[in-house]
Amino acid sequence: MSEHLIHFSQSCLQPKSTQVTAMFNLFRKDPLQRLNKEYARCLEQARDLQRKGDIQGFAAMSAQAEELLKQLDEIEQPDATHSET
Repeated sequence: MSEHLIHFSQSCLQPKSTQVTAMFNLFRKDPLQRLNKEYARCLEQARDLQRKGDIQGFAAMSAQAEELLKQLDEIEQPDATHSET
């Protein structure tokens, strides 16, 4: 009887892997949110560069913002090739 109680109490004390994963996901940033913030920051910097007259800097920052937008679109929309097969 005592062996069963020891085994039961030890199994109750060990956390499930999903509980551990959920606990650590609490502190993990959402990649979509991070990309949205980075995209907004790039657009603001591009605007400021354009207002200063730095057209080359504006073009470079706009290209970087465009790449971030592509990454956002890829994350938000599931891959169509995988859903067709």
